[in-house]
Amino acid sequence: MVGFAVGALILLAIALTLLLRPMLRNHATDRHTRQSLNLEINREQLAEMEADLAVARADDSPLGRETVARLDAARTELARRILSDTQADVGRAHKAGEASRQLFTI
Repeated sequence: MVGFAVGALILLAIALTLLLRPMLRNHATDRHTRQSLNLEINREQLAEMEADLAVARADDSPLGRETVARLDAARTELARRILSDTQADVGRAHKAGEASRQLFTI
């Protein structure tokens, strides 16, 4: 009976550890990792678009010109997304810096 109780407590401890671990994890690192992954994905998409754009520019047909226009618009939108992601990071860092300065002045 004691062996069963000890085994049940060990299994309970393992289950609680597995369930509570994500909640106790540092979310700042997760956000940083997520933002880094987003930036890497955006860079890969931009590289693919640049390759497609080079091929489309070589084609002088009306379809090629239309493709160039679409790819230019998509590249502009992707550049805006990258810029907004990086500006959001700078804004958060600036706010965090101001908060720590205000804390030290108190």
